[in-house]
Amino acid sequence: TQDVGFAEVAPGLFSGPRLAAQLAPARKLVEKGIPLVILGATGTGKERVARALHAWSGRKGEYVGVNCAASPADVAESELFGHTKGAFTGAERARIGFFRQADHGTLLLDEFLELAPRTQAKLLRALEEQEVQPLGDNRAYPVDVLLLAATQRPLAEVVQAGQLRNDLVARLGVYTLCLPELRERREDIAPLFVHFTRDASTGQGPRVDAELIEWLCLQTWSQNVRELEWLARAMIALHDDAESLTLDQLPPQHRMAPPTANSALTGEARLGPLDDAQLYVQLLRALDDNGGIVLRAAEALGITRQKAYRLLEKQGVQLDQVRKRGR
Repeated sequence: TQDVGFAEVAPGLFSGPRLAAQLAPARKLVEKGIPLVILGATGTGKERVARALHAWSGRKGEYVGVNCAASPADVAESELFGHTKGAFTGAERARIGFFRQADHGTLLLDEFLELAPRTQAKLLRALEEQEVQPLGDNRAYPVDVLLLAATQRPLAEVVQAGQLRNDLVARLGVYTLCLPELRERREDIAPLFVHFTRDASTGQGPRVDAELIEWLCLQTWSQNVRELEWLARAMIALHDDAESLTLDQLPPQHRMAPPTANSALTGEARLGPLDDAQLYVQLLRALDDNGGIVLRAAEALGITRQKAYRLLEKQGVQLDQVRKRGR
């Protein structure tokens, strides 16, 4: 496949070629109105991906996002499907529900595994019949909704534990979009961080020092893209007026010796060729060891000089920044 590079693939969603390739099948599905499940660890961007899928679907209705874990079981049903006035104690006025609010649009059910079995049954009926019946109402209302469901747990695991209906999985989980963790798409770390700093800055934002980029590429990022964004925003809040962001400006809890490129990458390298992000970290080391001379660094890594320049350009790093580190 063609390397499309790092780009804004949908409003608010930035991606390198690896993530873009994983999004491509899901984009085709939502264009046809087919529901799907978004599976990803915390901070991987499930909400942003859902909004992107809504944009790609071409639907004219609203995008509605619902956190199913935030609603008690006895409330979730009325929130999703609506209720009439007086349908239950406290129902002082009618409510159309999220399904009808998202008519001709997209409804994201985040943490949908938290839904009670009764609500799961009504969700299946809404998918099958394309209609909803509010609590206390004897009428059913047609709805045309693109349904997206997000979760952190694999569906097979939840079905086996008896927490999810098989027939709902068969209807909703035909396709699962698995979002990679940030450490699995290291080539996106540097451009994402630069984007977040510029977005948070009151101006163009400081340059990002090559040594800081190297440190960023070696971290595990347990909270994924969200954690990277938090760090970028914190550093800009503290150093927006600086000429560049450096390793010394990291918040105190981050000021520790980073793992060496070898210790961080050896295990992955044994599994196959280095990807561009890993090779970029090795290139920085080689440039340090060879006085910033690109030809020597490239020869040490067994790559061409042109490849070395492309790696630096892809990460948005100027060669003079790298050379300053060795002075």
